[in-house]
Amino acid sequence: MFGEFDWLGTVTESPVMMVLVGCSVITFGIALERLYYFRKRKGDADQVFMAARDSLRRGNVSEAIAHCRNNAHPIGPVAAETMECHLSRPIDTEETLQVVLSQQKMLLERNTSMLGTMAAVAPLIGLLGTVLGIMRAFHDMALTGSAAPSVVAAGVAGSPNVVSAENS
Repeated sequence: MFGEFDWLGTVTESPVMMVLVGCSVITFGIALERLYYFRKRKGDADQVFMAARDSLRRGNVSEAIAHCRNNAHPIGPVAAETMECHLSRPIDTEETLQVVLSQQKMLLERNTSMLGTMAAVAPLIGLLGTVLGIMRAFHDMALTGSAAPSVVAAGVAGSPNVVSAENS
């Protein structure tokens, strides 16, 4: 069924299909970027916590900060910044914690709003393509004066050449 369908012709002739393909490419690119980012930030938060706790129990704060900094998991930078702030400005520790948590949240959620936008807009674009196809089918029926299935199907499928072939 789909083997005979001219996908390339449909994509190049239909602006709606081109927009849908563009949305798909953008969505796929964002999904790949997010997958790469999350794999890169993968780590064991419990291991970071235990290593930092052991260093702090021995009284070696700089070693605890180094353990946190060397871990890719988001808890590492948060803990390191918080400990450094607590050493230099203990009164600002809570504010620093909130700022660093906000930064990590922004990094984790980057481009996810675009995914949400694509998920909301793509069905509407598809519906626009359907409506345009139905309008084309009615236009072709009016030109040929016939409601033959080949005329209607040509308009919905996006093949404008069928009507001109029937007129000759």
